[in-house]
Amino acid sequence: MQAEIKTKKPTNGGFSLLEVMIAMAILAVGLLAIAGMQIIAIRSNAQSREVTEAITLATRHLDYLKSLPYNDPALDDTEETNNDNLTDTENVDHSDPNNPINGKYNRIWNVADSTPNPNTKTVMVIVSWLSGPNQISKQVQFPTVICNP
Repeated sequence: MQAEIKTKKPTNGGFSLLEVMIAMAILAVGLLAIAGMQIIAIRSNAQSREVTEAITLATRHLDYLKSLPYNDPALDDTEETNNDNLTDTENVDHSDPNNPINGKYNRIWNVADSTPNPNTKTVMVIVSWLSGPNQISKQVQFPTVICNP
């Protein structure tokens, strides 16, 4: 009896160079998309931080103004030309002496006497800043009405 020698054909169990290159191209596109999203997320976080800080500065000052006596000088209507537009940032009643706060934020507030009713004052606190590499002007505005007790 003669022994038969069986030879096994080699199988191609690996990946071809073309398959590897296509897989790397798909991976590269995916990684570039993720990198782009990271950049957008970083910018959005920076803008959110700025807005949060501005809102905090405005609301804290608004709370401070509400705690003052009704006839305190900080609640005087010193610029009556802005009473129809309390968001006016050119003709302001009061400007924070610490401006720019944290080297970035400017806080002002306008007061209108007897608005909307007698024995009341409408107060608008405005915090503004320049944002981003293009230095775009941004602001937050918070109104309140203070009554004479």
